[in-house]
Amino acid sequence: MLLCGALGMALAAALGGTGSGGRRRWMLAGVIVILVGALDEWHQTFVPGRTGRAVDVLVDLAGFVVLAFF
Repeated sequence: MLLCGALGMALAAALGGTGSGGRRRWMLAGVIVILVGALDEWHQTFVPGRTGRAVDVLVDLAGFVVLAFF
């Protein structure tokens, strides 16, 4: 959760999360966090003993929201 939050913060900073178009950049960072989380969960379905769950993608997104906006 916190790792995806840190990823999102780094992405937003790299995209220039402030100033003109700042909201779009934060949203793009959030979309990328969702994609990375979804790919990670999909990858886990191929690992023996692991399962991929959609709710974990939402937990990753929550980590980004908590670190970015609070």
